[in-house]
Amino acid sequence: MEKVKLEKYLGIDGKIEIRLQGDEGKYYKSMIQGIRNELLLIVAPYRGRDNLHLYKGDSVDVVLFAQNEKILFPAQVVGRVNKPFQGYVLQVPEEGKRIQMREFVRIKLLLDAEWGLLENTEVPPEEDLKQMVLNQAVMVDLSGGGAGLVIHEPLSENARILLRFTLPLKNNERVMTVMAEVRRCFRMDEPNKYAVGVSFVGLSAREQDQIVEYVFQKQREQRLMEDGVN
Repeated sequence: MEKVKLEKYLGIDGKIEIRLQGDEGKYYKSMIQGIRNELLLIVAPYRGRDNLHLYKGDSVDVVLFAQNEKILFPAQVVGRVNKPFQGYVLQVPEEGKRIQMREFVRIKLLLDAEWGLLENTEVPPEEDLKQMVLNQAVMVDLSGGGAGLVIHEPLSENARILLRFTLPLKNNERVMTVMAEVRRCFRMDEPNKYAVGVSFVGLSAREQDQIVEYVFQKQREQRLMEDGVN
């Protein structure tokens, strides 16, 4: 695994996962809320309704999720905070190890979307898009790598489609017009409904960042709702 400088990847609201060193169990989710020199302030790690309880001096393994990769590094717990949220302060090294990110975090949701078949491998110019017939769809899951749709007609595997949807980001809405390739399609129990899985093709780094940002935003909202219920 290639060594990289952590400062290039660390950022506020960066998604991380943590486990105690020597613990072969699953990682717990968390987010970065503060950065100062070699110290990170993080939200108390959780997995479902369970929290990972850490103590000063504990050594942990941390996985930081970057755009198309993950960065693995060790850290040591140096403190705990209770306000304005429960969390911990970690001391981190200058370098971590880059590992390939094979999967993006995927969330379930309900978003209105539109789609249309493409005749070539490029998104048409805007003037051609205005003439394109688009069909209604419901997006039922989303990640930085693809989406799940419910549509009213079958699509063949490997078909290329134009997909348009609006991301209700916290600070502004973003209309996404992207190309996608059909990976699977099967008939649902309800009449004239088909479940389709697609992979995004040719996303720009900015487009992918915005989708991932929205996925993390939804995760935070779902976490707050769970905390409110509990």
